[in-house]
Amino acid sequence: MKTKYKFRELSGEGKLFVNNIFSSFNQKKIGYVVLRGYEQLPNAISNDIDLGIVKRDKNISLDQIYKAANNSNFKLIQFNEKYNFLQLIFTSNAIIDVIKIDIWTELDYKGLRFAHLEKIINNFIEYRGIKIAKPLHELEVTLTKELLHNGILKKDKFSLFREKLKNVDINITQSCLISHISNMIQEILKTRSYQSLNSNKLIRLFFFFYLKKNVFNTIILFSKYLFYQIKFSISKKGKFIVFIGPDGSGKTTISEYLLDKSFFIETIYKKKKYFHGRYSFLPDLKVFLKRNNNIFKDEKYDFTLKINDHLKKNKIGKLRTNIYLLYYLFDFLLGNFFLFFVRRTNTILIADRFWYDFFIQKYYLKHFKIFKFLYKNLLSKPDYLFFLKSNPEVIKSRKNELSFEEIKYQQQSIEKLIIQNYLCENVYIISSSEEIENTIKKVLDLIF
Repeated sequence: MKTKYKFRELSGEGKLFVNNIFSSFNQKKIGYVVLRGYEQLPNAISNDIDLGIVKRDKNISLDQIYKAANNSNFKLIQFNEKYNFLQLIFTSNAIIDVIKIDIWTELDYKGLRFAHLEKIINNFIEYRGIKIAKPLHELEVTLTKELLHNGILKKDKFSLFREKLKNVDINITQSCLISHISNMIQEILKTRSYQSLNSNKLIRLFFFFYLKKNVFNTIILFSKYLFYQIKFSISKKGKFIVFIGPDGSGKTTISEYLLDKSFFIETIYKKKKYFHGRYSFLPDLKVFLKRNNNIFKDEKYDFTLKINDHLKKNKIGKLRTNIYLLYYLFDFLLGNFFLFFVRRTNTILIADRFWYDFFIQKYYLKHFKIFKFLYKNLLSKPDYLFFLKSNPEVIKSRKNELSFEEIKYQQQSIEKLIIQNYLCENVYIISSSEEIENTIKKVLDLIF
């Protein structure tokens, strides 16, 4: 039967991984079914692999998935747990495949069960050696989940459901859903327009049914769900990555590639964000300076000078320098709130430079030492920081903005910050002298 699911062909290792999962499940007699998107398994997958697993078999099933990953050269790169739901994301060590596995141990909406998962599992049918749900169960569960969780049924999904309906006898009374909801679904499936599917009516019917059935139990279930939701909402799900190095080291090029061209970033993260230097909640301080707005331009300095001579010749006084650092400290503190919330969504955030830039340039040599302490201890640190180190001649050939002396000074300053532990836990020094594709591959290997 043809469907409108979009399938992605897997590599040899990917096929081995998926095949090993189901082989071990069958061998260990784990109670499971693939709920949807099974048509081309194990050779290709749609967006993810949707598994329903009996709650008592959850731990052993995870063990088997991890073993299959290890035997197929895959590694776990993301693990999310909600109420009765797990999401695992694996990538191959060669960074060719990304495989998402969604696991339900109960089929519920806000803690209230809308389908009897164990009944569905006990009434499985076999497809290419894989246990799948019966067509009626697949249809009802998928449609109900779409409406309850997403609130709408997209046009392409509705066409798919109508096609599947041709092979299902909707008059079968042995439904896996509550009879009220089942009857409603059977009625709305007969319509010609997907827009007539009333998800709000379904949700109201669903809640009132449970409240009438058992008010006390409904409150307990919803409270458990609420607890898990709060726990999940405050957990970190995103990634914050920073690239540092002198101008010409490849920061912007690599950032743009990861955000615009990386298949893995696109597959794993729903949102992508980027900023250069700082968040810019506050306007640039130079806007408020009526005199000499260009005081930080490179022509003010002779970068060939030694540090002590440079300080003597530096036209920026200590007061002016520290006003800048104090002002931008407030800007970064405001950004801490932004980072807190963004990192708790499925978002990858990439920064080209960060507050570290203040302490690797000669512009800010006259800062009070307290600022280094404040920036380090008050501001958020990235999950990964990459120092793109290269031969000064290579950097200057890419971007002829800094002298050799300044490039060396900035690279030495970054290494000093690393030694002093002023950056973050996951700091990697990567040579960016070679082809940019090789540097990008090293970055992806370390992130995933």
